[in-house]
Amino acid sequence: MATPHNNPPAPHDRIGAQRGKCTARILRRLGLAVALAIVCAGLYLACIGLPRTVARHLVNHLRAHGFDVQAARIRLSWRGTLVAEKVNVTSAGRWPHLSFSARSVELQPVCTALIRPRFVVRRLRVQDGTMHCLVRAGELPPKELSFHDLHLQTEFYGLDRWIIRTCRTEFAAIKLQLNGALTNVSALLGRERPAPEKTAAQLESSLWKLAALLEQLRLEGVTKVHLDFMADAAKPETFNGLVAIAVQGAETPWLKLSDATLSLRVNGLRDDSAGPAATLRARAARAECTWGTVSNASLEVNWTVYDPACTILSADLALSARALGTKHFAAEQLELTAQCLHSLTNLLPDSGSARLCVAELSTKFGEAANAKASLQFRSVGAGAASAPPPRLMWLERFASLAVAAELELDQIASTNLPLNSLACELAWNAPSLVITNIAARFGTGEARSWLGLDTSTGRAEFGFDSNFDIRQLARLLPENTRQWLAKFDWASPPMLVGRGAAILPDWTSPQADWRTQFRAGLVASGRFELGTVSYRGITADAAAGSFCYSNSCWHVPDLRVSFPSGTVLVNIVSSDLTRELRCHLEGPITPEILRPVLGESAARQLDLLVLTQPAHIELDMTSARGEKLPHTARGRIAITNFTFRSERISEFCTELVYSNQLLRLLRPSAKRDEQFATAESIEIDIGTKQVRLYNASGRADPMVVARAIGPKTERAIAPYRFLTPPDVRVTGTVPFRGTRGTDLVFDINGGPFQWQRFNMARARSTVHWVDERVELIVAEAEFYGGKLGGKAQFDFSPPEGAQLAFSTAFTNVNLQLLARDISTRPTRLEGLLTGELCVTQANTFDWSSWTGYAHVRLRDGYVWELPMFSLLSPVLDAVVPGLGNSRFTEGRGRFIITNGLVHYPDLELRAPLLRMKLHGNVDFRQKLDARVEAELLRDTWLIGPVISTALSPLTKIFEYRLTGTLAEPKAQPVYVPKLLLVPLQPMRMLKGLIPSEQPPVGNNKKAQ
Repeated sequence: MATPHNNPPAPHDRIGAQRGKCTARILRRLGLAVALAIVCAGLYLACIGLPRTVARHLVNHLRAHGFDVQAARIRLSWRGTLVAEKVNVTSAGRWPHLSFSARSVELQPVCTALIRPRFVVRRLRVQDGTMHCLVRAGELPPKELSFHDLHLQTEFYGLDRWIIRTCRTEFAAIKLQLNGALTNVSALLGRERPAPEKTAAQLESSLWKLAALLEQLRLEGVTKVHLDFMADAAKPETFNGLVAIAVQGAETPWLKLSDATLSLRVNGLRDDSAGPAATLRARAARAECTWGTVSNASLEVNWTVYDPACTILSADLALSARALGTKHFAAEQLELTAQCLHSLTNLLPDSGSARLCVAELSTKFGEAANAKASLQFRSVGAGAASAPPPRLMWLERFASLAVAAELELDQIASTNLPLNSLACELAWNAPSLVITNIAARFGTGEARSWLGLDTSTGRAEFGFDSNFDIRQLARLLPENTRQWLAKFDWASPPMLVGRGAAILPDWTSPQADWRTQFRAGLVASGRFELGTVSYRGITADAAAGSFCYSNSCWHVPDLRVSFPSGTVLVNIVSSDLTRELRCHLEGPITPEILRPVLGESAARQLDLLVLTQPAHIELDMTSARGEKLPHTARGRIAITNFTFRSERISEFCTELVYSNQLLRLLRPSAKRDEQFATAESIEIDIGTKQVRLYNASGRADPMVVARAIGPKTERAIAPYRFLTPPDVRVTGTVPFRGTRGTDLVFDINGGPFQWQRFNMARARSTVHWVDERVELIVAEAEFYGGKLGGKAQFDFSPPEGAQLAFSTAFTNVNLQLLARDISTRPTRLEGLLTGELCVTQANTFDWSSWTGYAHVRLRDGYVWELPMFSLLSPVLDAVVPGLGNSRFTEGRGRFIITNGLVHYPDLELRAPLLRMKLHGNVDFRQKLDARVEAELLRDTWLIGPVISTALSPLTKIFEYRLTGTLAEPKAQPVYVPKLLLVPLQPMRMLKGLIPSEQPPVGNNKKAQ
């Protein structure tokens, strides 16, 4: 193997090598110098900071954009970033006013071009920053927002990706943390944006509202807000993020929270996503707001993509609360589940369903153990937009929705309404609202109804069917209706069926009279049935009828009320506007039916009426609602075979008219066998409490009428008796009570008539009764074969007795017939009496008050049976046999009544052979003090006066003084001793000589 030889280099090679070494040495030294310069420059920039020229250039650049920047120094960090220490930045002359300070601000600039270098910020880091922002909104006072303890670290990779590594700050006791990443920023910046001035104004307005909200917010403890997001500006549907809020306690004027959390997670709007696109969870131990309070409440909402275009979301909601209370209701347990579809840009749902369950629901109206509600709704699209706008404003917002809902309340306890359960179904499809299957259960029955409403026209239709006691709704009804229902009482609840329609008034007009307009457009009709029912105590076995309502007027055309006596038909018309009530009543009525509505006095009078069959009444009445008495009434009453005060009446009928408290009985008539009574009219004036009779006439026994009036009237007229019913005509006025205001005229024609022991074959008289005065006029009377006439006046006003005055004239009265009636034993009195009796003043209580006069004439009379004349009969028979029993052809005399004493100065009786004269006194106790004188042959034709004068001494024998009483007179001769007259009347004189005891005469002044 050959060994190479080391040949020495050529000269030119040596020169090249030396130059290379020199060049390398220079380069190495230059590199070391450059490195040393760079190190020195780095040490200077890191420790001392940027040169003033460079720092001033950066500050001027920021000032050119309206910011005043101050920094203690700007240095270069070992990481190649610019660090500004103790930075203060303020905005100069612009809104909002910003003031920013930080311990350090670190920027990492990156040069994007070598030719004409251009730098952009790659990273931004803020340590211990503080920012104050003064914002305003229009003319309102400015407000300040302050952010403290700001730590920010961001990275900017051009327009491809922006990353927020850390963003922490604290403002208004809220700790905020933000992390996120945004890619494809160029897509976001490339979109059309509003003018910067408009954007700044909107931002400032939003910041002012935020500041105003924070001023009203009071927080307890630490409130944390965390935001984390990842988004692609080119694909917004891929947005992912999380918002979490934790509040220990917060209070605002409208909301107060304690121990509350809220989280919202967005997973991106992709139809292929396995989980929900977004989830909202909220929980609060207690929340209070202006409308109520909720405890242990939780809410969860899950959104999923419903269509491939990702424009429609499906939301599932679940809400629960242990206790809920508002000013209107409260609940112990609440659960709400809902599903709905809505667009991505509008949270208002297009369709969905919901179900609500509430336990122990309580309101001011009552309580319910369980309450359930379900709801289904959907959007009806453009079809609803073409429909007429609803007349009810609160339904306008639902015009584009079709809604179906159900409600059920169970175990209800209400203070105003005794309701056990309530259920209904609702359907809304603009403009139609229908509520069906309304079922309300009460303790006494059930009510079912339905309601339909056309909101475009305001027309409503309804129907109802009930069998419960409607008085249970009394507290919900007006006062007048409650008072009306309180008058009813029934054994079983009424059955009620009906339907109707109404035009609702325009609620948009605040001046509209809603009640009046609603009643004007309401139309209803139906039927009702009741079992045993009573109204104001009037009890009926059953009642049924139909009703209708229109033009603000109620009409019950065929009310049938069944009583034991029969069925009464009633037709009722009542107006809500005038409150006038018109009623037509027809049917059989018994007194027992009317007893409860009558007063105690009227009920006692009703007991006197006994009917064998009901009275038939036909009556038309008008009145005002709530008033007891009608304003007007007109009708007819007919009663047959009844008794009043045990007096039997065969038939009674009358037409009646009532108006202004005046009851008129037109053409009343009553019959009893052959007796009857009728009148043109009878007026009963309730206002003046008077009864007025017009041309009342008839033929009836006065005692029947008296017994019907009462026992006092019966006793008063008992002495006056008509053996056959007379013809009577009555006209005048009589008060309800007492005699004041009485003005009656009786025309009586009939007979035979009896009074005491007197009898009249026939009498025609007139009685005029005014107040306490009665005037009796006897026009003509057949009195014991003769005629009698006269008049009498009675005044019953004195406290004792009655004042009276009367005068009577009689002619050709048969004394024998008269004596037969007034005498207690057979008598032979005969003759014809003619005369006059007049009492000008008298009092029935005091005989001494009587004053008057009389004159009488006797023809063809026999009066010897009178005690005062029978004393002389034996004496005259002794002188001339038969002279003491002779008949008197004529007799006459005058009587004067003064102070209860009757004085007869010239009583004279004439016979062919005898003339007798009497004069003296007799009082009302029949005490006698008189003289009697007999003249023999005084009236003998032609020679009588001569003989009488010749025998005048003998006449003195027949002159006697009469004492004692009219029944037992005592005679004593005036001029002749009794012993001389013994031969003339031995038996009478012996009886007179024997003394006998007479019973004492009392001094009673009371009228007999």
